[in-house]
Amino acid sequence: MYRIVVVSDTHKHLDYVISFLDNLNSYDMIIHLGDNVSDAEKIKKLYPDVPLIAVCGNNDFHSRNAPVEREYVTGGVKLFLTHGHKYGVKFGYERIYFRAAELNSQVALFGHSHIPLCVSENGILLLNPGGYNSMQRSVGIVEIEDGKAKGCLIPC
Repeated sequence: MYRIVVVSDTHKHLDYVISFLDNLNSYDMIIHLGDNVSDAEKIKKLYPDVPLIAVCGNNDFHSRNAPVEREYVTGGVKLFLTHGHKYGVKFGYERIYFRAAELNSQVALFGHSHIPLCVSENGILLLNPGGYNSMQRSVGIVEIEDGKAKGCLIPC
């Protein structure tokens, strides 16, 4: 099984993420979905042996270190990564769902709204890990095994 930790919208508040990572038994990758993508660089310095990929958010206009969206394939599963602001996720999830479908992705990872979400729609997992100022802070976990992905949110 391949386990990915997903965070977003940390906005320079990394204490809960670091505490979570330090107490998690095992994970294979970290994904940061923007706002502040510079936090991803700090996480990478703390955990240099763990692969980390990131995308920029709407508050990352100063950064050229990460794309606005990207696709990533692992274990036979295609993931679509974006911050979510380009897809109006504060007003609904239809646009991000259709973009993931258009890309033939099995997983759409996004943030922006600071509202944790983990649902599966017609074979596409939609996961938003929330953010530092969410009512309930959480991180997302995506587990990939035998070409299938499942996700969950873990309060922290």
